[in-house]
Amino acid sequence: DDEDGESKPAPKLVYKAEHSLFVRNLSPQVSEQIVRSVFAECDEIEKVTFRAYPNSNSQFFAQIDFASSKGVTEGSKLSGVDILGVPCEVGVIDPVIS
Repeated sequence: DDEDGESKPAPKLVYKAEHSLFVRNLSPQVSEQIVRSVFAECDEIEKVTFRAYPNSNSQFFAQIDFASSKGVTEGSKLSGVDILGVPCEVGVIDPVIS
């Protein structure tokens, strides 16, 4: 009998991103390293996630989770900056929810 407590439910890891920015209009060649390098100066980046738009295989956006609200404030100012030659759009609203 496994004594590691297999009967106990695993703790639910609900990742609540409180300081997130959403970067749209990205080049298909963009990578996490590139996104991190562009936004690194804004604040400490906890996580970068690439997410596809529903019903689209080719279009995607990046969600950047910062350590604090400073990243959101500073990162928002980078809207329109060229990433791989494509001007990005930065916002605080999740494009999939809106």
